[in-house]
Amino acid sequence: MNEFKKMVQNHGLLLTTDVADVRKGVKDQKADLFKEIDDRLATIRSDLLDFRAQALENYTNLSSQLDELVAYIHRGSDDKKGESGSSRHPQPPPDDQSRPSGNTSEQPRRRGSGGSRSGSKQKDWRYWLNG
Repeated sequence: MNEFKKMVQNHGLLLTTDVADVRKGVKDQKADLFKEIDDRLATIRSDLLDFRAQALENYTNLSSQLDELVAYIHRGSDDKKGESGSSRHPQPPPDDQSRPSGNTSEQPRRRGSGGSRSGSKQKDWRYWLNG
């Protein structure tokens, strides 16, 4: 009976050691998994921050270009108001000479009812984008 008791104790000791080894393995795997998740999360946050910075830069650039375009359009309409009967068209902005100067025989197509807009107040691009 004493021998059976020693054998059960040895078996219990082996099982305890095995359980401790399994727990240590699970704990190590869990730590590795959390480290990998933290690394991925840090990478995603960094990429998101870069994306936001690039988006803001693009927005600023587009806004500036749109302001220039609106100013160019208004400058052309102001020139036409001062010239009754003249066929001269506004020149493109000095930073982009590759665009046509408007001195062609083709007239630009206009949208809308075709009525005169000289009496109406023109709205800038912020009105149309922001409602």
